[in-house]
Amino acid sequence: ANGNPTVALCPLKVFQFNTEGGSDCWGWRDASGTEYAIMGTLDGVAFVNTSTWTVVKVVPGPQGSICGGAYWRDIKTYQHYCYVSSECTGTNQGIMIIDLQYLPDSVHYIKSFAPAGDIRSHNISIDTVKGFLYAVRQNYSGFRAISLASPANPVEVFTTVTGDLHD
Repeated sequence: ANGNPTVALCPLKVFQFNTEGGSDCWGWRDASGTEYAIMGTLDGVAFVNTSTWTVVKVVPGPQGSICGGAYWRDIKTYQHYCYVSSECTGTNQGIMIIDLQYLPDSVHYIKSFAPAGDIRSHNISIDTVKGFLYAVRQNYSGFRAISLASPANPVEVFTTVTGDLHD
């Protein structure tokens, strides 16, 4: 901030996430105009009210042995839902679906979308006009197109196999 690279707008240590770092961040604005920072952490995903700089909740994310030392999270929103992918296995593995409509008081973890045999994803992207989520398949071997016609209940439409695919 203010041209000084050593000053962070939202330092992790201020929020006491009980984490050693973060990966990816996203933002969301509720109907009243309040903005929230959504931060991928070692433990899961943190939701921070930027008006008060308070942590609303940290939703646990996968931290299993299949992480390769990188607890990557990718975060996107669609309507009042937050989708979080990870390359890890374990608690809430797959693409986490979190309902944001209860902010500023709370967020609700709904479930994870985890098709058999392909639960890890490094990146996701959402076409907010057509309502599709695109997820890089595990091992970077292609991508999955997922319909968000029912945002809390995604449906895989197709999977394609490609060579190395990343970001």
